[in-house]
Amino acid sequence: TVSLGSENLLHIDPLMISMAGGVVEGYGFVASNLGAGCTGTIPSRPDVAFNWQGYEGVDRLRVFFLSMGDPTMVLVTPSGEVLCNDDLNPLMLDPFIEIENPEPGRYAVFVGNFEANMVDAGFLVITGQDYNPATFDIAQLFPRNVDPRAASTELISVDALDPENASVLQPSGGTLMMSSLPLQQNLTAGGELGFFNLDQPNHLCTGFISAAPNFRFDWSENLDELIVFFESAADTTLGILAPDGNFYCDDDYQGADNLNPWVSLVPTSGTYYVWVGSFSPDEMVDGLLTITDDTNAAPAVLTSDDLN
Repeated sequence: TVSLGSENLLHIDPLMISMAGGVVEGYGFVASNLGAGCTGTIPSRPDVAFNWQGYEGVDRLRVFFLSMGDPTMVLVTPSGEVLCNDDLNPLMLDPFIEIENPEPGRYAVFVGNFEANMVDAGFLVITGQDYNPATFDIAQLFPRNVDPRAASTELISVDALDPENASVLQPSGGTLMMSSLPLQQNLTAGGELGFFNLDQPNHLCTGFISAAPNFRFDWSENLDELIVFFESAADTTLGILAPDGNFYCDDDYQGADNLNPWVSLVPTSGTYYVWVGSFSPDEMVDGLLTITDDTNAAPAVLTSDDLN
């Protein structure tokens, strides 16, 4: 049961409900007994009931079912009128019912099938717009330009990384010492390698990175906690490969309240590799990396408002 209309409700138009058309459970009812134009076998109980409360500018409702089969539909209005349809037309076997000046109240929708024992999955659509089963194109509701690279779900071996690349920036002598903290380094984030597809278990690792790390340092001193963060004018990600072989990653330090990434480490002796990513393989982002022993240190606040 759903509620539609009224200025006080979020009015989703078109509303699509995923469901099965036909008699899924219980017993079927021969729709032809309900009157002219009613065909097929419908369930004994309604599949969907919607409460229409009226909405300014909507003078008709269109209700139809999209499927790959031959569904039928019966709709009972608040006043008890029974409306039926089998096919929009001979070329389109999906049912379509139009209600002019819809009265407020409860509408019950029964989706059946022309063949009594058939069940077809599909979408029930309720709309005040000028759609019907032949003109309704789900893809056109979301006209997105999707980068083909986004479709790749193939895992990338960690061997694709190049941690020992000679061009990687590092502290003087390669070793980071407590006396050098805080250390700050200008870096450029981004690359063509999807961190999110890297074959490692930390799902917080995301964004696009280069094969070579942005920064590398050796650590050998005793310290309870080491803080690493990145500040920029764009949404970035941060990933650190520790000596234990694990990745420590972050996207947003405080969710939507701060889009700059922040990672806390319990440092052990060994080499650390730092990657900073962007959210497009075609976007490189300049920013400032900070490594500090100040556990209260945090990146400057970057919110979605700053990106607009």
